Amino acid sequence: MGDLRSRIEVTKLARELGVEESEISFLTASAPEDLRELRRLTSTARCTRTRPATTAKPGPSAAASRALGGDAGFHSASSRSRRIARQSARS
Repeated sequence: MGDLRSRIEVTKLARELGVEESEISFLTASAPEDLRELRRLTSTARCTRTRPATTAKPGPSAAASRALGGDAGFHSASSRSRRIARQSARS
C-alpha cells in the first residue's frame, strides 16, 4: 500500500513542479509522508517566492468593503466623495 501512496504523491509532486512524472520517479522509494511534506514545502516556497511581501493595492476584502460603502481604513468618506466627483468631472 505504501508503494501506491508514494506513486500518488510523486504524481502530485510532478504536477506541482511542472515536470514529467518519469523525471522524479526515483522518489517512489521514499515514504509517502516524506513526499507529502516535500510537496507542501515546495508549494510554500513557490508561493512565497511569487507573492510580494507588501502590495500597493488593498486586498480583495478591502475592495469589497469599499464597494459596500465601508472605507476599510484606506479612504475617508470625504476623500472618496472627492475622488468620485473628479472622475465624474473627467467623463
